[in-house]
Amino acid sequence: MIDLSKYTGLPGLIDVHTHMTMYTDETPGEPMLKQFDQQPAGGRGVPGSQRAMRTLEAGVTTVRDLGADQYMDIAMRDLINRGEMIGPRMFVCGTGCNVTNTPYKAGLIHLAGGIADGVRKC
Repeated sequence: MIDLSKYTGLPGLIDVHTHMTMYTDETPGEPMLKQFDQQPAGGRGVPGSQRAMRTLEAGVTTVRDLGADQYMDIAMRDLINRGEMIGPRMFVCGTGCNVTNTPYKAGLIHLAGGIADGVRKC
């Protein structure tokens, strides 16, 4: 018998706004979006697996991922479900949509995806 009466149990937490495949250097002064735009998509897989592991270590067992370039979130979810990567249960949406507009910063690249400008007018 193990006495755990001095401990508190906590169920797995759920994070409802994640971007599991988005990895950036945490060096002060390095703008996050600039780093992301300069990193090739293929270079995001390994850091994404580290983020998935850290998420579990923090007690988060389920995440809702709100978009990833080139459907990397779907690939990560499938790897976790097959047991080929350690990570939380993932609810994913794939590539996000954009509106037709001018980027708020020069040089900003929109994620690949559809255009969603509202209801189609006849």
